[in-house]
Amino acid sequence: MKKDRCDTLATWTAIKNNWGNVQQFPTRTDMELLIRELVNRTSLETQWIHGDLGIWNTLYNGELFIIDFGEARMGHPYFDLAAILTSNAPAHCNDDELRHYINHFVAFYSKVETIDIHLLNDFISLWFIRGVLTAYEQKAFDAALIFFNLYTKYKRAFA
Repeated sequence: MKKDRCDTLATWTAIKNNWGNVQQFPTRTDMELLIRELVNRTSLETQWIHGDLGIWNTLYNGELFIIDFGEARMGHPYFDLAAILTSNAPAHCNDDELRHYINHFVAFYSKVETIDIHLLNDFISLWFIRGVLTAYEQKAFDAALIFFNLYTKYKRAFA
């Protein structure tokens, strides 16, 4: 079975000793707590998932096609939902517009299957925190800050 190349705990372990107290980021202790809580709440391997189901891995030509299954692995389907929801959200929207978009997405998807909004929130948080860690590991600190700001924005939208 394929392992997750962006494993959250492994990435955090690799970088946490270099995690600086940059004003915009949480302290190392707070980040450690956030990561552990998210991983505990989202470690639900239940079925095969795409693993990178962002808009960049979809094609639409009258029909929707999903491509690039290179990250496919066992996991929870909410990981894919988080990726597709966040990658399709309007880029420059305020909190109310984002909340409206999320509610519309959830209402539409709930016609197929009921969504646990709290669990979806956890997986969206995980999606962005993984982005923070991966960018930070690559010393792309501006990108890490963008991911962290998106994490914060979505947390406000779910509040």
